[in-house]
Amino acid sequence: GAPNRKLVFIPKKSNSPKDWEQIIAEDKEGFIESIHPIGKGGLVVHTIMNGVSSAKIYTWEGKVVAKIPSPGPGTLGGFRVGQNGTILFTYEDFVTPGAQYVFLPEKNESVLL
Repeated sequence: GAPNRKLVFIPKKSNSPKDWEQIIAEDKEGFIESIHPIGKGGLVVHTIMNGVSSAKIYTWEGKVVAKIPSPGPGTLGGFRVGQNGTILFTYEDFVTPGAQYVFLPEKNESVLL
């Protein structure tokens, strides 16, 4: 089992666990909360540890290509792809109301919209 969750590919013609291909392994440091496809760019994997969110971008083959910087130790959510392929998300914490951010991979930073 994977109490912190993992992502596997299950072939159409076989549902036997021995035929499953692991794409993203269980994260021992956090619980996989959600996975969001971002087109050909891969997947955003949102994890939570001790109530704090983090997010990484993976290829479809399961390789980490970027870590999305969080504005602080709070909650990330609402991941989606913008019109020009940018990754948009929301952030909030106990003292900061929810706001929308964009991840700029070329600068490796998250910017408030």
